[in-house]
Amino acid sequence: MADFFVTAEGRKALSRDGASESVRIARIVTSGEVLYILAEDRAPLAGYPVVPEYWRAIFALRGRLISLSVLGLPEAPMDPDQMRRLLDKFVSRVHSENP
Repeated sequence: MADFFVTAEGRKALSRDGASESVRIARIVTSGEVLYILAEDRAPLAGYPVVPEYWRAIFALRGRLISLSVLGLPEAPMDPDQMRRLLDKFVSRVHSENP
């Protein structure tokens, strides 16, 4: 899956506006069966004020592909490490609530 998200089609799938040009992949890491992507998306998010850099987790659960994201707000910024820790908790919670 990591190889897919660095392609134009993969970046398009991550993009808020469907344009691969708006997304830059900063880092991709795996932990267990979870793929974590640190990305920057310059496209707006349907009128919501979010910062461009965010973390996304992608994993399979109970026959479904799950995508979770943590996005920061300009008025309450988080550094990438804070976002990743919050995303780890989010992933853990989703797994624990869906055995």
